[in-house]
Amino acid sequence: MCAKAAQHAGLGENADLIMRIVSAVAPEPVLRDDERPVQFWARPLTDPAEAAFPAYRVTYDDPRAEVSTGFDWSGALVRTTLRAATIGSPGAASLEEATGVIVFTDGDLPGAYLARPAPKHDRPACVRCRQWESEHTLHERFGACPRFTASPAELPIAAPVS
Repeated sequence: MCAKAAQHAGLGENADLIMRIVSAVAPEPVLRDDERPVQFWARPLTDPAEAAFPAYRVTYDDPRAEVSTGFDWSGALVRTTLRAATIGSPGAASLEEATGVIVFTDGDLPGAYLARPAPKHDRPACVRCRQWESEHTLHERFGACPRFTASPAELPIAAPVS
């Protein structure tokens, strides 16, 4: 079928037919100064719910620091932090839709946070706030509920008593 379509479109019979057909009908990608295709452009992130991955690898890049260490954060903690940094604060956030990468600033700090999706780093989440157990120690600042509650499916099964 592809060969017939390529012949009908006047593309000939040799080479990769599918690529030739697509190239003949698809528009040229729009490029910016950085030569990246449009699908890699970042856009403003206006709703923290757009941070949809269950886990992120977050680094903080400070222009004054020599090293930026990375930490795994739950998606819930990233969303809570985005809400605090951008709503009622001078911070801003952007999202690259094709990759899920989020860059955001906190108005109180000079650098920027870079959150890369890390789906393989997910851990059991609290049934009430969706944050990880290790994130409950920061509940005053980061919006976790006061006590981690595991899902019944994640609780260990006790051995029967005889």
